Amino acid sequence: MIDKRGLNGTPVVPIADYIKNQDENNRRGPEEIKADLLNAASSSMQKTAIMSRCNLSFAQIEKYTRILKSKDLMSTEKNNGKQIFIITERGKRWLEQFRKLREIENGADFGNTSYIA
Repeated sequence: MIDKRGLNGTPVVPIADYIKNQDENNRRGPEEIKADLLNAASSSMQKTAIMSRCNLSFAQIEKYTRILKSKDLMSTEKNNGKQIFIITERGKRWLEQFRKLREIENGADFGNTSYIA
């Protein structure tokens, strides 16, 4: 971490470090889970494959796929009698915006010079 001092002499923390330390358990939040699901759905996968890839329980995948489908970010179709999850065009745009937001939060667009006082 870069040692910078604020106006009153107290150290300031780079935004990227602040965000990383918010959850010491490194648990994913709802938006990260949605992004993981949409990323997996971009490969047109079955529910069990997505559960495994995203490390989610059955209850979690039911909850989040319902949310994503209701917002038209993900859809399903039958392939040889099996339900396949597919990312929609709207889902692709959401995922791209999510990735851009994470880059900004991690200071990529600011050269790690943004600080919280």
